Amino acid sequence: MAGGLPSTSVSGGFTAFGRQSTNPQWQYPSLLDPKVNFSWVKGKHSLKFGYEYEHIWMQVQDSNPLFGSFTYGKGYSACPATAGAACNNPTAAADTYWADLLFGTTSNYALATYFRAHLLQTLDSVYAQDDWKIRPNLTLNLGLRWEYGSPYSEANNNLSNFDPATVSMLTLTPGYNGAKRH
Repeated sequence: MAGGLPSTSVSGGFTAFGRQSTNPQWQYPSLLDPKVNFSWVKGKHSLKFGYEYEHIWMQVQDSNPLFGSFTYGKGYSACPATAGAACNNPTAAADTYWADLLFGTTSNYALATYFRAHLLQTLDSVYAQDDWKIRPNLTLNLGLRWEYGSPYSEANNNLSNFDPATVSMLTLTPGYNGAKRH
């Protein structure tokens, strides 16, 4: 999974090249899923009851771009307005996108961390069902099911969300601004 050129984009309508910036991504889910079911036949009724508990814990690494992504968007190699007659040279490069690439002057670089989230979730389900034989040729099937799935949590409380109204990060750590070092 390591190696190769990082994802590289050159503005001006050129096709990007290099490795895909969204790999590697992976999830390692684990599940504890005990169930209890009970059936009881009483006269014309066939009753069924059950409960299911699920506990999910999952390690996830899904940060992009993991190996970096370069963008070359013109501007560093362009003639500044103050250059005057020097930029009117007919041999000057008209395509400054590629010039920026060759000089290594990126307009944007993105790199993600190797952060691994340890997500947790629990789910509870309960059901009751009655197959009621009203007549020999008519059976009424009645049932009710209730399910609850908790929101995901993270084992080490490493959770955040972006609030566009306040242009800030909402975290479980008061005052956290993203510059925390480990």
